[in-house]
Amino acid sequence: MMPMNPVPSPPKENGRSLDEIERDIIDLLAEHMTLKGVSARTARVYAYMYLRVGLTQREFQAVTGYSAGTISSSLATMERYGVVVKTRDRATRQFKYSLSGTLVEIGASLLQQSLESINRRVDFFKRIAKRLEDPELAGKKGYDSVHAFVEQVCRSLPAYEAAGRALIEIFTKQERGGL
Repeated sequence: MMPMNPVPSPPKENGRSLDEIERDIIDLLAEHMTLKGVSARTARVYAYMYLRVGLTQREFQAVTGYSAGTISSSLATMERYGVVVKTRDRATRQFKYSLSGTLVEIGASLLQQSLESINRRVDFFKRIAKRLEDPELAGKKGYDSVHAFVEQVCRSLPAYEAAGRALIEIFTKQERGGL
């Protein structure tokens, strides 16, 4: 009896399978997103969207190993931020999920949301600084450290705002083919 041929391995690029290369990219993207405050599981689901277009919730479960609840929650979070589009496949009646634009468009959108968040924080700390002008607070325990912190934040937030605006401009130029 002749030995059976083993199932062929996926094609290798420089000694690595495409699956290994994909996992490395997913790991890198997910790690980057967790640094931005995205949960590790949502970041991994999000990262797969960059490489695989139009996956269903079941397909996300298969590639990530996460539960249906985790996938559903992650996709709902991404929908709230406007970075995911959900469409129904007419043949299977299942929803398929894709990114809502190009990498540059999504990057610019997320930067815009970050800028809006920074603006809310600027307003918050301005209100706090105004409240700290009350002479009755100046003598309270902890006032000096709170006051110093608020001043430091008030000085630094405009730099974050300027950096965010500059990045949005760069992303916009990139999308137009200007860089």
